[in-house]
Amino acid sequence: MVKRKILRSVLILIFFFMSVFAYSYEPPEIEIFRKCYPDVKFECVYDNTVYDQLITITVGKRSEKLYWQGGRCLPKSELLNKKKFTPVLYEYSFEIPDPSTFSKKYVEELREMSSPENRQDGPGAPTFIYDIIYESDSRKNVEKHITRTTFFGKASYVHDRIVQPLKNVEKKIKALVGINKEVDDFVKNLDSAGSYNWRTIADSGRRSFHSMGVAVDILPIGWDKKNLYWAWRRDIDPDWMLLPLKKRWIVPDSVVKIFESEGFIYGGKWDLWDNMHFEYRPELILYTKKLQETRDTIKRLEEERMAAEKKRLEEEQKAAEKKRLEEERMAAEKKRLEEEQKAAEKKRLEEERMAAEKKRLEEEQKAAEEKLKDLESSEKENAKEIPGDVFWEKVEEEISDDGMPTVICDEGIVDDEKIIDVEPSEKIEQKKVPMDKSTDHGEKISGNESTESENQKENACDEVLEEIDGYEIIDGKYFEKILEEELPEYLPYGVEYACP
Repeated sequence: MVKRKILRSVLILIFFFMSVFAYSYEPPEIEIFRKCYPDVKFECVYDNTVYDQLITITVGKRSEKLYWQGGRCLPKSELLNKKKFTPVLYEYSFEIPDPSTFSKKYVEELREMSSPENRQDGPGAPTFIYDIIYESDSRKNVEKHITRTTFFGKASYVHDRIVQPLKNVEKKIKALVGINKEVDDFVKNLDSAGSYNWRTIADSGRRSFHSMGVAVDILPIGWDKKNLYWAWRRDIDPDWMLLPLKKRWIVPDSVVKIFESEGFIYGGKWDLWDNMHFEYRPELILYTKKLQETRDTIKRLEEERMAAEKKRLEEEQKAAEKKRLEEERMAAEKKRLEEEQKAAEKKRLEEERMAAEKKRLEEEQKAAEEKLKDLESSEKENAKEIPGDVFWEKVEEEISDDGMPTVICDEGIVDDEKIIDVEPSEKIEQKKVPMDKSTDHGEKISGNESTESENQKENACDEVLEEIDGYEIIDGKYFEKILEEELPEYLPYGVEYACP
């Protein structure tokens, strides 16, 4: 019950906040009353003296004014007592509460709410707006509108406003007779359909809707032995609210739905259940449907929002995953390019190194070839090529009495860099030739040799060398050296030879 009150207050705020914060708009509930009572005129203005919406209700020639007061619809004389009243409109339950689902806390709330003290002193539903619509502010006035009708042959005195809706209900129920067994039993066991009764609600002191002629009690045969009203059950069972549904007499659901389709609410769906009671309150049916539509709209919008949010998150996740994969791909591509660049750089450096090495080798080879060519050219200039095997036969060195070295040649010819040995046509006699130790690279030796001896030595050598296949001599000296590693000894440069 507390939860319902909280929910009701929240919904009222949602639907009617404009009535509190903006006086230029009328409460939305007024439009509900207009639709349910099309012959009644509702006009709304803002009263600056009491800071509330003032509603003028006109029925025919009668006109009354009520203040909105948060949906209570109170006359000015009751403004100070507004806490004694609940809003006119409340959410009607389209389902019968099942006591098997009640919590202990809710059971205690029902027990307190149903106590005679609470019903007498607690807040109740105001009837001022209905007294204007039905002209039921007094018994005399309302009875001008009470008329006799029948419901399945049972006489019923009702307000003339509900005669047609009640006939519509009977017509719809008859359409199910012979088709629906529950409906057949309901019609067959119908005992009475009482309506108008100028009285107050038991234990409360507030007038019942029966006193307006807009409530009908459908009683079955043997009703006095059935559980169909909470207060009658309370007299014999303090836990009346826990009585299982199967032990209560309840109007068939198909019949209840027909009543509701014509603007009647069923008392069997109240917390304080009254299973025989139907009450013409089309504004409650419409108000509850509006609330349900609002809830469904809110739920649908919330589901759409959540779906959109889910989709957004999924798209963001996909985008993030795509971005991550792209970053990984780009990183891998970057790494690959860097590795390729490094490999290419390494290859380029290696190629440059090899090219440089090749160039160096070529230059060295070229230099060696040029040097060789220079050597060959120099050789050609200094000597003619002599055929035959080249070797060194023998070199002996002795020290003369004067301390000068003497070289003895045997079948050999000595020049600046190599020794060419052939089989000469004439054998060269061995002769000791004194040398100056300081002599180097063909310098003439110094000593006591006479010019004549020198001339004889040169002439003798010339005579011999001229017989060696055109080998050319220069100043009687040769300066060629060959196969140094095979020589038994190094032949000093600048050695002069004497020929006989």
